[in-house]
Amino acid sequence: MGDIDILNKFDNDKLIDVVKNYKRYGYDDELRDYAINLLGERGWSRDDLQQFGYLTNYDYDEA
Repeated sequence: MGDIDILNKFDNDKLIDVVKNYKRYGYDDELRDYAINLLGERGWSRDDLQQFGYLTNYDYDEA
C-alpha cells in the first residue's frame, strides 16, 4: 500500500501533522501537496492552514 493510500485513511489531525512535519517523516513535496488537497476536500482551505500555523514547522526547518 502506498503512502497516498495511507493518507486517505488518516483523520484531519494526522493529515495536518503530515503537512506540518513532512520533512521529519521523509515525505516529499508531492505527498505534502496531496495531504493539503485532501484537507481541502474536507473543508480546510490553504488559508486556514496558514492562519493556524499548520503549513510550516519553523522549529524543524531551523534545526
